[in-house]
Amino acid sequence: MTSAVKRCVVGGAVDELKDTSKETAEVPSIKTRKEEWERTRRLGFMSFMIPVSIILLLATEKIGGAAYSTIHSTWGWVPLQKTVLYFSLWATKEVFLNIFKYWLMVYAFGMSKEHYKLIIGPRNDWTGKECADIVSTYGQKKVKIMDAINRRLGHTVINIFRIVFFVYLCENNEIRLKTAMLQLPVISILKVLTESGERFWDIGRYIFQGSRVFDGQYGRFNLVVVNFWAYAGRIIMFQLLVRSNQSDDVKGVLFALSMMPLLWGDSFGEIIGSFFGKLTFKVYGLGDVNTKTIEGTIAVFASSFIAQIVVYYYVFSFTTGTDLFVFHPISVFFFTCLLAAFVESAAPRSTDNFFLQVLSLVALMCSLH
Repeated sequence: MTSAVKRCVVGGAVDELKDTSKETAEVPSIKTRKEEWERTRRLGFMSFMIPVSIILLLATEKIGGAAYSTIHSTWGWVPLQKTVLYFSLWATKEVFLNIFKYWLMVYAFGMSKEHYKLIIGPRNDWTGKECADIVSTYGQKKVKIMDAINRRLGHTVINIFRIVFFVYLCENNEIRLKTAMLQLPVISILKVLTESGERFWDIGRYIFQGSRVFDGQYGRFNLVVVNFWAYAGRIIMFQLLVRSNQSDDVKGVLFALSMMPLLWGDSFGEIIGSFFGKLTFKVYGLGDVNTKTIEGTIAVFASSFIAQIVVYYYVFSFTTGTDLFVFHPISVFFFTCLLAAFVESAAPRSTDNFFLQVLSLVALMCSLH
């Protein structure tokens, strides 16, 4: 069994997969696999308490300040309307991405429909043999390329959509905060209920279209954890922003800037690390070991840095003399993206999206006048 397949047995997602086909290993016993599965799920759900605790702390009157006042103010129907709009657009995006994934794997790369159905189906009963079969049929590199193209397209599309939604479709930061608070329970309940594939005609086949093949058994569950942390992260971001004395327009800019490491840094980090990375290191997470590369980490920094400069000077048309930050904007972006590159490399598996956006915002806000 190749090392890629062995990682698939325990749900390992990697930036670089090495082919060591001469190595052999037994698939873990049903008992061992079940114990690991239960332990991983327990740790994953327990981890939710970390972002939830931060949200609750920032919602208190003593610490939250303006965030506390906003949450306890009259909500009205606008946040609910925005949430319905968000998930309507989100569902449309999912349709597009599922059509693309089918075309990419079945027609562009020649995957059989049987294997395609296996990949998009439930993963909780996978043993590792599924990955072995897919790798032996299509080759490790080909499967990795298919996964990367599909995942990075979905990652890019959804995060551009989120930036546009919160910056342009939500009138002020109070609406952004309240809408984000409504989104978290909706997406979390939807993901949890559809993960097993036993409910709602397994619409999880379409909701979990971004699951990595090499995540194996943990393909869907990793996305459950990723989504909870990421959506909780946006609540925390708007809790922090609502406390700022900046205008709502500036807060929108800060949000967009803080999303650049997640949008472009995370994308280019995986692409460069997967196909060109040679210098590897391990990052431990929920149920697996994630191998990343020095080259991918450098790509996270470079792409995030360039993206923040473009967004600040060209998308939002700030001038060089704009007195928004204490230091020169280029210096602020350099430090922020350096922090983002470190966080993306050091964060436990499934939590990097949270830390990328939240800590990037914290760094930007600490640099304001």
